[in-house]
Amino acid sequence: MVRLPGDTHPAMQVPSAHFRWISPGYLEAVHLPLVSGRYLGAGDEGKHYALISELTARTLWPGVNPVGRQFSRSGMTNEPPFTIIGVVHDARTITLAKPDPMMVYVPYWYRTESTGGVIVRTNQDPSTMADAIRKTIWSVEPEASVPTVRTLGGIVADSVATRRFEMDLLLLFAISALLLAGLGVYGVITYSVAQRQREIGVRLALGAQKTNIYSLVLRDGLAPVLSGAVARIGMAFAFARIIGNLLFQISPYNPVVALTATGVLVAVGAIACLIPARRAASVDPIEALRSE
Repeated sequence: MVRLPGDTHPAMQVPSAHFRWISPGYLEAVHLPLVSGRYLGAGDEGKHYALISELTARTLWPGVNPVGRQFSRSGMTNEPPFTIIGVVHDARTITLAKPDPMMVYVPYWYRTESTGGVIVRTNQDPSTMADAIRKTIWSVEPEASVPTVRTLGGIVADSVATRRFEMDLLLLFAISALLLAGLGVYGVITYSVAQRQREIGVRLALGAQKTNIYSLVLRDGLAPVLSGAVARIGMAFAFARIIGNLLFQISPYNPVVALTATGVLVAVGAIACLIPARRAASVDPIEALRSE
């Protein structure tokens, strides 16, 4: 819990925040942008500095730049107050479904404890750090089970594995639907060309060019595709709020994505129409009229 200077409220009424113990370079390594102030540096070791999130700054110091202000941890009477040296953006490190609560980033050296002459420091390489952690824990409790040290990228990948599988499954269904739509357009246009073979033969006999036949078939085939694409855009924006619950810090109202998806749909429809159009343009007028 965070207690401001001069705050005499009972402990139950003091704002609660999550404390995260970090080393210099941690915030830069996780690409957490700086809003004001500065990051923790190697030269700050031994100093009672801290950084806070935007939510913490808005809650405790609304409308005021908190850099340079001080706070203390509730219940830590013998601990000197922390001085804020920077404010960073809010993050989603606990769950992707919602932003983190109030966060306070405190230097790790205030939580470093010496046990049996072994001091764990986080500015080492992962394998060395893992060995140091194991030795420290086992020096206190030889039977303790030490979890596997993992990279941050692996932890993030595991945390979104379920949602990524769901998105991959939806993508597979979307691709299947797109292929089925293309096959459907191809089948309908092929049947239409076969039914209109005599009409196409008459047009060619009267002097129509192959480009005219291509235009005729493509116009008839792409008309329902374009109508469906417009309807799809309308439905996509109508259901954007529902889709937005599956997205994190990404707007569902993205015109680039909508136009790209529409372009892909129209392109598939055009490809499906080109084969029947080529067949129609290659019709022999004499054979077409003779068949009747």
